[in-house]
Amino acid sequence: MSQLTGVNTSDMHEHEYPLSFLEPNGKIASIISSNGHMRELDVNARTWTSLPTTTALNGSAVMYLPGKILTTGGGDIDVAGPAITTSQVIDLNAPTPAWRTVAPMANRRYSHNLLVLADGSVLAIGGHDTADQTGHTGPRTVERWDPTTETWSSMTPMRDLRGYHSTTLLLPDGRVLTAGGGRFSTALDFKTAQIWSPPYLFKGARRPSRRRRHGGARLVDRGSLARGGLHRQGVVHALASNTHTSTWTSAMFR
Repeated sequence: MSQLTGVNTSDMHEHEYPLSFLEPNGKIASIISSNGHMRELDVNARTWTSLPTTTALNGSAVMYLPGKILTTGGGDIDVAGPAITTSQVIDLNAPTPAWRTVAPMANRRYSHNLLVLADGSVLAIGGHDTADQTGHTGPRTVERWDPTTETWSSMTPMRDLRGYHSTTLLLPDGRVLTAGGGRFSTALDFKTAQIWSPPYLFKGARRPSRRRRHGGARLVDRGSLARGGLHRQGVVHALASNTHTSTWTSAMFR
């Protein structure tokens, strides 16, 4: 490991975790949760530059397509005020990237999880209805975001609150595991887990995509890759990991 000299990332240091994403061009985009500032790291050029600022502070974020980020919810954690329903997107592939407000969530959420599902839609699950990591209340209704219409629809509610330190993962069979929550000061602890089946699992039998002369590989995290061939389509399905409202590696890129 070598040191990356000439780059000062001190403006990224804060008590909350920055939300970082690998762009298609190899650069790394990071959102500073507490003030909404966004920075871009170019390792090859050794530069640390500014990107547009989001007004959705202390929210959750996910890259739902290569270079396209959705951020939702959050709130003022300094006063533990009401969580917000704001949803914003940015396309880092655009010549001049800019945050754009889209339809809000139906429920106020802070410290919730966003998860890219196997069909490319995004799941918003859990969170508190106040910007408080020790909150005792929050929405149990799951919401699904359609990246084509950029709108939300409400799904089946959960049994337990999934707040701070909860986790949500996409399973290899397309279902969703959500678990935990709590483990901080006076917050309620939920040592439980539930599995949710998305709507695409109830559309009847589906034939696998046909491929000829294609390649495949088993990824190091036990995900899978099907690549190329005459089908001209590649799919990456990596198993997810999750921490503090950021879901890593869980995506299907076509």
